[in-house]
Amino acid sequence: MADSIPSKRLKVIEALSRELEKPKYADGLALPSEGALQQRLGVSRGTIRQALAELEQHDLIYRIKGKGTFVRPKEEARPKPVVFLIREPWKVSHFHNAELLRGMQMAATAAGASVLVNSQTPGEWTVEFCNSIAGVVVLPRLLVDSDLLVLRQRRVPYCMAMESDLEGATIVDHIEEAAYELANGLIELGHRRIALLSGHFEHSDRFKKRGIERAAKEAGIDFRTWPDYCTNYEAALAYEIAQDIMGQRNRPTAIIGFDNVLAVQAIRAAKDAGLQLPQDLSVVGFGGRDFSDLMDPALSTVNLRGELAGKLAVESLLSSTWTGDRRIEAGYDLVWRGSSGDCAAE
Repeated sequence: MADSIPSKRLKVIEALSRELEKPKYADGLALPSEGALQQRLGVSRGTIRQALAELEQHDLIYRIKGKGTFVRPKEEARPKPVVFLIREPWKVSHFHNAELLRGMQMAATAAGASVLVNSQTPGEWTVEFCNSIAGVVVLPRLLVDSDLLVLRQRRVPYCMAMESDLEGATIVDHIEEAAYELANGLIELGHRRIALLSGHFEHSDRFKKRGIERAAKEAGIDFRTWPDYCTNYEAALAYEIAQDIMGQRNRPTAIIGFDNVLAVQAIRAAKDAGLQLPQDLSVVGFGGRDFSDLMDPALSTVNLRGELAGKLAVESLLSSTWTGDRRIEAGYDLVWRGSSGDCAAE
């Protein structure tokens, strides 16, 4: 029977990791042959080879042709850097991305490694570069599965920084459920005309819209009647759009910003138009450990745990038991504050 991959491979990696701790290997003795390991562990030769390749990728072992496989001395086992792949590098300062990067750097520093920021697609990376890194934390925007196929082919571990349509290990924010809760909360406050200040139409934004649509459908509301203004997360454009919304005769009674910066632009435009929050308009957002509680009124928001997500991603990539199908839980916190309230306009 064929091995169950990657579950059997993970067990082999764990068994071999324990084996490497034996003093005899520190003294220079070679590991057993692939055939001996296959017989001892009861798995296929292919699974043994994949497990050894994973350990070699993490600098725990090295091979000498014709002589065998050896444990790398601990003083030589230096963690390789982890790459933060973001196709739009100017967005690294966006709050959630900055939180991700901070968490990555914290985990990498603790392990004696470092973090590199790269905006090229993996297809543009050289083989030498791929061999020099421990793994990649991927921001999905502007990437497709064929970009990540290169990483899989070159056996470079990678992890999606958030839920997306792409294949591979993923940090799980439960973003669709968070969006559902946020929209449902507004609906329970009486709001029926809600506008979206979204970023784009891909990956996590698509999950947000799916959750919001589900809340609308359960309330008997046609989601298609809720305008969706795409901003590409550009604050200036969001403010212009929000200004236009404030001037509409039958304007929405609530706005969902797909991050806190977009929500703040809606609040700014509302105040410029002489509206009071939340009496005349409710505004909510998505963000993290940022300025949202310092606003006047304080912003109702979904707090995404970006720093935790980055930390968990790097810790997983640097682990000797890494497998490429992980779902790594980060979660979210929904916080209702003064920017949202009962709908008085319906």
